[in-house]
Amino acid sequence: MVAVRLSDVAPDGKATRVTYGLLNLTHRDSNEHPKPLQPDRRYTVGVRLNGIAQSFPAGHRLRLSVSTSYWPLAWPPPEPVTLSVMTGSSTLILPVRKPRPEDKQLSEFGEPEGAPPLDIQLLEPGEHNWRLIRDLAKDESTLEVVNDQGAFRIQETDTEIRRSTYEWYTFRGGDFTSPRGETYTERSFRRGDWSIEVITRTVLTCTTQDFHIHAQLDAYEQDRRVYSENWERTIPRDYL
Repeated sequence: MVAVRLSDVAPDGKATRVTYGLLNLTHRDSNEHPKPLQPDRRYTVGVRLNGIAQSFPAGHRLRLSVSTSYWPLAWPPPEPVTLSVMTGSSTLILPVRKPRPEDKQLSEFGEPEGAPPLDIQLLEPGEHNWRLIRDLAKDESTLEVVNDQGAFRIQETDTEIRRSTYEWYTFRGGDFTSPRGETYTERSFRRGDWSIEVITRTVLTCTTQDFHIHAQLDAYEQDRRVYSENWERTIPRDYL
């Protein structure tokens, strides 16, 4: 894996990620026909960064960061690797749009427009947060993502809606079979004497050879479970 990030570094040292790109090096020629790499051999590859428009203020610097993983945005490789970058023959190519005389004729953006908001009543406040938990005894790090949208009532239809999602991404230092991703989601709708709720949970783990997926779904009507199913899937890593 090659993970490349381009950042804008202010004079006070604060950095803002501008864009990034990821490349699984076994997919360097194509995604359809991945091929292994040979140790100690040089390869020339291109890593395309996500398209974005950015204006860098005077006095700011560009910082290019290269790593062999970008967890939890991308799943780590099955084994630890050492990647050497030949900086002398490497190039960063950024398209530059220089100011043009006709730019002065461009119209200013008007006020943003959108549909009128729903008339809702807040029943439970939501919570949005990212927490990093470090277990020093286990040398384990967990990123917890909280996306709880709370509960609210749509006044026009007298419908109550509850939505929340929690995510956990765990990695134990030096153990490339330890990555674990889990999501837990609740969705519910209520109106009068009618109510439904769906709860899902998905867990992704791995070995050096396979990905393992465990998923659960439970559906409720009037607090009675009307449907339930579990899935277990094993997917060969196939150079991933």
